[in-house]
Amino acid sequence: MVVGMIALGPVWSLAGDAFGWTAFLDLPEPAMLVMATNMSIAMRAWMRYRGHGWPATLEMAAAMYLPFVVLFPPMWLGLLSAHAVMFWGHMLMLPAMAGAMLLRLDEYTGHQR
Repeated sequence: MVVGMIALGPVWSLAGDAFGWTAFLDLPEPAMLVMATNMSIAMRAWMRYRGHGWPATLEMAAAMYLPFVVLFPPMWLGLLSAHAVMFWGHMLMLPAMAGAMLLRLDEYTGHQR
């Protein structure tokens, strides 16, 4: 996931500059969703390399977006700051990913190759 953030972060910066999206991408919601996208692309590539099927990889990617999406409404209502959403989105991502793994326990506890 870190590889995705490091490798794809500059791509979004270049795209933002080239297409005039920089101001939009600097808003909290797009910034968090872009970060989740960068992490999930790398994670899905690694999971596919390790032999996981598409359903498992897509569920895991959804688990990376879900905490942020759930926390956006409290942020919009002024109950959470953008920094709190960033922090808690990452903290809630871990149990969300564990939940995705529990959906396919056989796949995650068995040998894939």
